[in-house]
Amino acid sequence: MNRFPIKVTYGIMATVELARHKDTQPLQAKVIAQRQRIPTRFIEQ
Repeated sequence: MNRFPIKVTYGIMATVELARHKDTQPLQAKVIAQRQRIPTRFIEQ
């Protein structure tokens, strides 16, 4: 079974969260991180 590196997994999770976001306002990195349970520092890179 091939596993993706954690950075790829986090990137996919963040992208999914952005795709789900329907508001006209920007989505903050800390909100993405909290909702997807990924490190905020990764989003900020």
